[in-house]
Amino acid sequence: MSVPDSSGSSSAPTYLDSNGNLIKEKNLSKQAKQLLHDYQLIQYDMSVGKNYLKDTGFVDLPK
Repeated sequence: MSVPDSSGSSSAPTYLDSNGNLIKEKNLSKQAKQLLHDYQLIQYDMSVGKNYLKDTGFVDLPK
């Protein structure tokens, strides 16, 4: 995943394949779609959710 399209035509993120080439979200592999969904759930929990992950140590930095 990368920052939104630099052309300014969209505020949506852009997706890149393993070579850095643009790829549409609908063309992501099943595994990549699942990882993206998991990432979105984590992002939601940490920004406006109930911070369930905070209590699990998920966001703690290793010592």
